[in-house]
Parts: sequence; C-alpha cells; structure tokens
Amino acid sequence: MFLLTKKTKLTMDEMPNKDLRLVAKKCGLDVATKLILHLQGANIRVPRRALKKVADKYIRENYDGRNAKDLAAVCEVSIRHVYGVLNGGKKSRRRPKE
Repeated sequence: MFLLTKKTKLTMDEMPNKDLRLVAKKCGLDVATKLILHLQGANIRVPRRALKKVADKYIRENYDGRNAKDLAAVCEVSIRHVYGVLNGGKKSRRRPKE
C-alpha cells in the first residue's frame, strides 16, 4: 500500500473525488492534501449557515441604532433578520430600543 508523507505533492488530477477537487480548487492543493493525510475516512459537513453565530454576534456588537440596512448587507441577511437578532430572536416588527 502506498502511503503519503508530509512531503507528498498531489496534483489536481490525483485528487480521489470531486469533493477533494473542489477543496483543492477553492482552498489549494496543500489543504486538500492535508485533509487526505490527516482525516482519511472522516465525513466533513459544512452547513450553509456555518457562520450564523458569528454574523449574529457581529450584528449585536455593531448596531448603532441606524445601521440595520448596512449590517444586513455586510452579513448577507435580511433587515428583518437583523432586527430579530437585536430583539433576542423574538418575532417583532418593532425596532429594538436604543
């Protein structure tokens, strides 16, 4: 059985499946090779909203009473979502108290 070493350099054509080719294309061949070396057999799932908690924290920390539209654009969410985060997840059409 052929074993990879830390010095092994794989090419795009040597990526064993389309998922690792995508990782190599988006993150680099080195990252894809490291995944192969260190996480063989692992199933990795990346949720669509993997950074939701980070975005919500950013909204709470950066809201100044007037910038909901800007925060929505930066975080790629709706203005309604911004106000939902600021209201603690409660459904309300009211803007949070300043």
